[in-house]
Amino acid sequence: MRRFPYWIALLGAAFGGLAGQEIPADRIVVSLARPDRGGTLIIQHDKGSISVVGSEASAVTVEAFRRGLSSPEAGDPDARGMKLIAGPPTGLRAVEADGTVTVTTDGRGQTLDLVVKVPRDFSLKLSTVHNGRIDVENVSGEMEITNSNGDIRLEKVAGSAVLSTFDGRITARFVEVTPGAPMAFTSVYGRIDVAFPADARMTVRMKSDNGLIYSDFGLKAEVPQTRRKGLTVPGGQSLSSRDWITARLNGGGPETLLKSFDGNIYLRKTK
Repeated sequence: MRRFPYWIALLGAAFGGLAGQEIPADRIVVSLARPDRGGTLIIQHDKGSISVVGSEASAVTVEAFRRGLSSPEAGDPDARGMKLIAGPPTGLRAVEADGTVTVTTDGRGQTLDLVVKVPRDFSLKLSTVHNGRIDVENVSGEMEITNSNGDIRLEKVAGSAVLSTFDGRITARFVEVTPGAPMAFTSVYGRIDVAFPADARMTVRMKSDNGLIYSDFGLKAEVPQTRRKGLTVPGGQSLSSRDWITARLNGGGPETLLKSFDGNIYLRKTK
């Protein structure tokens, strides 16, 4: 197995995307030996956000931004009127092995926002713990994403996903789903808003202990016999039940789980 570490430090790079700031950043470009075969991105982050965007590029580009340093005087009155030139290292590192790119940081207590560009056909294993959200756009692959204290958002994605957050919202918009692949979307204190193509075939199991469930699929819900009376879900009608609700989209298929303890659930058709 061959391993390829890459280090490129850029001082004075400006970025106005996820971080919303212009601050010095570390940047790494990882070349893939076989980009036509896709790959996997693994990030286990401690403090900060993760943004992943799929593109036509044949390499993986990773940038780390120190949050809150675009206005130095905000944290240091003695720096008023001055421009930040350098700060503690981010410890950004990326290692590639057989198509799997693993990204790590050592921010020494800093909040680091990571912005990553990958080839569109790429699988993701992402997690962050503090002070961040996770955004994914225009990626096709298997996605396993965990955010302990923030939101997860998928936009224009294809494939399958297992998403979980403790204190955050989940929003996902699929343009295509992998046939036969099970999925799960779970949050304790957040809403779950998921959209699938109108022709997606799956069996959806849903439960919200303290919220409502909505759908525009025109589905008919299956619930335990003791609570079955009147619990159908035509387009837009709300449903509240502390039991698991089962709905078969287009005749059913692999199981997709939607579970929230304290938030509403929205099952939509992709527009």
